[in-house]
Amino acid sequence: MPIFLISGIIQYTLFTEIVIRSVNSMEANEALLFYRQIKPVDTIISRVYVECMLFAIVFISITIGIFLIFEIFILDNLPLIVASYLTLTFTALGLGIFFMVAGFRYPLLKTIVIFIQRPLFLTSGIFFSINNLPQSIRPWLSWNPILQCIELTRKGFNDKYFIDPEVISLPYAITFAVISCSIGLWVYRNNQKILRRL
Repeated sequence: MPIFLISGIIQYTLFTEIVIRSVNSMEANEALLFYRQIKPVDTIISRVYVECMLFAIVFISITIGIFLIFEIFILDNLPLIVASYLTLTFTALGLGIFFMVAGFRYPLLKTIVIFIQRPLFLTSGIFFSINNLPQSIRPWLSWNPILQCIELTRKGFNDKYFIDPEVISLPYAITFAVISCSIGLWVYRNNQKILRRL
């Protein structure tokens, strides 16, 4: 149960921290953007790197602590855990870049992004497994990339943790991350001149 909860809480918090901080990165780093060598996207990339490393250290430390306290060691598929974590990070990066540009052009969007945080909290599988939900709801919730990565991480810890391959899959999560980054960078490139007018 502790591993189940930590897998959800850490990754959800990582995602929301990156996206929300990215929305406000233009204002938060306005002094740095005075230098022409520093571009708006640089502030997001550096933030993503810091958050990714910080939460990875927290994740590893808490996991080791749980192993020591409960005297158990459950780690069946480390590559799957790493892949899920990095996939969610890149998904947040792409969405962060997109919302940074959109928030700069349409300030009202900053409030909307913060408001969306609550539905995400309830539908990302932090405190529940998608297997415990009715069959009719599962396909709809499976669109959520956070839920995908959280469930894959739990599978990585314990191979006996059941996931339906028709609902949860690593290729889908990776595809979502690639599309997210592609759209984010495309939007940034088309609005780069506007962003430099500070």
